[in-house]
Amino acid sequence: MFDVTIEIISKENKEKLKSQHFQNLYSQLTQCELLSEKEFKCWLDYITENKQVLLFCMFLKNNDNSHDLIGTACLYIKHCYYRFMANSATIEDLVIDAKYRKNGLGKKNNRLYCRLFTGL
Repeated sequence: MFDVTIEIISKENKEKLKSQHFQNLYSQLTQCELLSEKEFKCWLDYITENKQVLLFCMFLKNNDNSHDLIGTACLYIKHCYYRFMANSATIEDLVIDAKYRKNGLGKKNNRLYCRLFTGL
């Protein structure tokens, strides 16, 4: 099996991510253009400073202890007026690199999101 970790990307660890890593994944999900590093940094700053959005990234540990981004998802949290301000969430942009699909990694991601959200 793969040696993977799932991290919530925050101000403290966002330097791990580069625009090219996201483009490689998101191009498997939809047609997307590569943002410049400046545009990507602006987007990543917005995501990591927004308390209503959690960005999850799945990293594969390589033999040389480097890590490759192989999966990602965003969890958008909102307070629902019609549910007496209860939390509600939507998972979007869930993608696992095509090379690592059919190994249960998407299911592993979803179980983690559900556990985390029920604790919010």
